[in-house]
Amino acid sequence: MPDTLRATVALCCVLLLQGCSSLPDLDARVQRASDVAAGQGWRAQVVRTSTFTLQAWVPEKPATGDVLTVYVEGDGLSWFNSSTPSDDPTPTQPMVLAMAVAQPVGDAVYVARPCQYTLKADARCESAYWTDRRFSGEVLDAMDQAIDTLKQQRHAQRIILVGYSGGGAVTALLAERRQDVAAWITVAGNVDVQAWARFHRVTPLAGSLDPMAGISLLRDLPQWHFVGSDDTVVPPALVKGFAGQMRHAQVIERAGYSHGCCWARDWGAMYPALK
Repeated sequence: MPDTLRATVALCCVLLLQGCSSLPDLDARVQRASDVAAGQGWRAQVVRTSTFTLQAWVPEKPATGDVLTVYVEGDGLSWFNSSTPSDDPTPTQPMVLAMAVAQPVGDAVYVARPCQYTLKADARCESAYWTDRRFSGEVLDAMDQAIDTLKQQRHAQRIILVGYSGGGAVTALLAERRQDVAAWITVAGNVDVQAWARFHRVTPLAGSLDPMAGISLLRDLPQWHFVGSDDTVVPPALVKGFAGQMRHAQVIERAGYSHGCCWARDWGAMYPALK
């Protein structure tokens, strides 16, 4: 991987780690997520697919309605520094899970990306799947199958996809291949990976799929893209450029928000405003 790309992805990791005095180990990260989930009556669920074993959290309470909102995690801790990939991509803070449990209306679930939380249980995990191949076909197959499983279990007919950061690209690719997506939401989402690479003057991720290749499948989809005015990882201009090619897209810019702040804190108040 070129040094410029390493530097950029390392910057993303540094931003996500700000405020942490030390890096928590896997057990501590799992415990943090479990505590956030349990506080709202959610439980952990392992979902096995043909490619990866995925970690999900779901409500204990019965499903409500026929629409299921699926929250897809970001890239997590992909790199330790500019030259060293992380040995475990599990997020250090369960921000996206906190957003999911804060959703005030409707049924929702959370799905982590491959190898997040499940590294010890999945022999297929290797660093390529949280670096160059993070948006690969086998990654998308796993996410797609996991959503099918959770959708069936929650008795849903349609889904709303919510993707944070690199989860924006994952949810874009999922929306292009699925026929049951009622709406699409991104938060600080890297929806145009090629434009992101050009902005940061880096080489695009090798081995990953490009959401822009199927952009015509997204143009008529109702969608909302939340961006932070202070986000230097995925600047608002990149998301606005993408949204300008859509027919039913709204961009909601939050003043003072960065890539990691303050989405979980305010999500319960922001979500009902989607119309």
